[in-house]
Amino acid sequence: MSNSLTFTLTEVAGMLGGLISLLILVCSYYVKRTVYKEIDDLKKDKQDKPHCPQQKALCGQEISSICGDVEEIKTDMKEGRKEFSQLNRKMERVMTKMKIRYDDLNGG
Repeated sequence: MSNSLTFTLTEVAGMLGGLISLLILVCSYYVKRTVYKEIDDLKKDKQDKPHCPQQKALCGQEISSICGDVEEIKTDMKEGRKEFSQLNRKMERVMTKMKIRYDDLNGG
């Protein structure tokens, strides 16, 4: 009689364990779905949210300053090229006056 009583207790414990694990599985699925749904909703809200005028103004200032910087760099580069070519011509004149060739400078 004790064997059959132990067997029924084992069955009951197994069924309770299975039922509890099934309940935990279902609850975790719903919790997971609600969390991911909230994250998806937050992402949608962020994407659809229009930027405030102050942010747009700041972005416009940054872009205009960047564009201004690029134009300034381009003009500086043009001036640098002119200065470099002038220096190159001066060096050539000095080297011809001193009768130095480029081959002499390179050890050839």
